[in-house]
Amino acid sequence: MIKREKIPVTGHANTKIDWYTERIRKGILKKDFIDYSRQNILHTILETKSKDNADLVIFDVGSHQGESVQQFCISLLESREIKDIEFHCFEPLEINVNAILRAGVYSNVRAYVINAPVSDKNGIVTFKTSRSDTSSIENHNKKLFDTDSGRLKYEPREITKIPAITLDKYIEEYSIAHIDYLKIDAENHEDKVLIGAKKALKNNIIEYVEVEASCGNFYERKVNIYDLEKNLIPYGYELVGINGSHRPECKKNLIYEKYGCHGGSIELIYKRT
Repeated sequence: MIKREKIPVTGHANTKIDWYTERIRKGILKKDFIDYSRQNILHTILETKSKDNADLVIFDVGSHQGESVQQFCISLLESREIKDIEFHCFEPLEINVNAILRAGVYSNVRAYVINAPVSDKNGIVTFKTSRSDTSSIENHNKKLFDTDSGRLKYEPREITKIPAITLDKYIEEYSIAHIDYLKIDAENHEDKVLIGAKKALKNNIIEYVEVEASCGNFYERKVNIYDLEKNLIPYGYELVGINGSHRPECKKNLIYEKYGCHGGSIELIYKRT
């Protein structure tokens, strides 16, 4: 059985919040900076769930320190009460898992954290931990190591063999009947995560999929939007939203090399038709 740990209830969200959420709270940025596709979709889902008196189930693959969970909750709390929401957070780094557990969740949210990377197969994988937020199963582009600062930030400081899981196995073991929103941020491993969820996608268990598409040259293996869509479109998914970069210098122009960025990302949101 895949091990998971229940995130304790603290009554409030106090984990590390990323810079744009902090600025929204302080009124420095307009709220619509974050009110793009994800929030509108969450509200649509919640309205349907309220009518049906059903749980809202969200899977967060690549939770880091729980920032996305915070954003989900903030988006929903600002307009209505959160009721019967369940999070399943997948995070490979133990230090981040501990941060999620320390932070806790709102009193009306059930949440679990699974300390494992998600991939296309169940078994041992080689995981590279760097000092940046780009730790991954994937290998970084060695050109990043050409400078002292690049080596310090991106060169793996630890390479370990750890067990990976597939979403299909987790869904089967815990008898998950429906997932309203699946968010995937797996550092250039998103296509493999989708392959490992093939059964769930095929059986219409997942309603919405938000998947990160990497731009630039962070990693040796190139993953194109086509590599993502070929695991979604055959199962009846269509693109319904695009979120741009959170980097202010790249927000309006996603040609990252122009700004000297080694990479960045956009989020693509798909809906089952």
